[in-house]
Amino acid sequence: RPVKAEKQQKVSPPFRIDVLGFLVGWFAVCYSTFFLNGPIYIMMENLSIGSLEGPKFISIIMSLSTLLGFLSGFVFTFFLKIFKHQVLTFAAALCAIGYVAIAASPSVATVLVASLVSGFAFTQAMAGGLQQVSEIATAEQVSPSMGTFLSMFSIGAVLAQFILNGITSLLPGDSLVRVFWTAVILLVLLTICMFFWGISMSKHKATEIKVQAVE
Repeated sequence: RPVKAEKQQKVSPPFRIDVLGFLVGWFAVCYSTFFLNGPIYIMMENLSIGSLEGPKFISIIMSLSTLLGFLSGFVFTFFLKIFKHQVLTFAAALCAIGYVAIAASPSVATVLVASLVSGFAFTQAMAGGLQQVSEIATAEQVSPSMGTFLSMFSIGAVLAQFILNGITSLLPGDSLVRVFWTAVILLVLLTICMFFWGISMSKHKATEIKVQAVE
């Protein structure tokens, strides 16, 4: 039921929302790797398909990533039924696989795989996170909880280049390859954290949401 205006009080997101936001912000750091480094990576490796090279090839790759992210939303409920509270774990692991491919063997095929996988994983992570927000927060807490969740993702995307560059500088080898290995390391650690988070969510009593039929 809507909260009456005269009874409204300042409502803060529960602590579990902060934890979820931190995990999603962590995912944003890793997810941003391809969009921050993919274009220059493609240019330096001289990757192309026929006459499609340079900026043209980059724009197609980025568009395909966005397109698959869009289409991923239509099948989210399918993966939610399969993985339930581990859908975020699935998204992090999937993104890691894509970045392993591009770091281990630079080619048109692996760049394509990384772009498609990252776009797909992005939507699964966002939708899965919002689903969990709805389970954690009460009706009064939903709005500030959604705001916290989305802002943490944005913060992660902004800080991505600084975090990735800082860690990458500690690794040996080519810088562009190293940055993807950095993302893989962070994603593996995140996948482990997401797994335990999923277990805790499965034990968390979800908020009961009743939908009143419209007559």
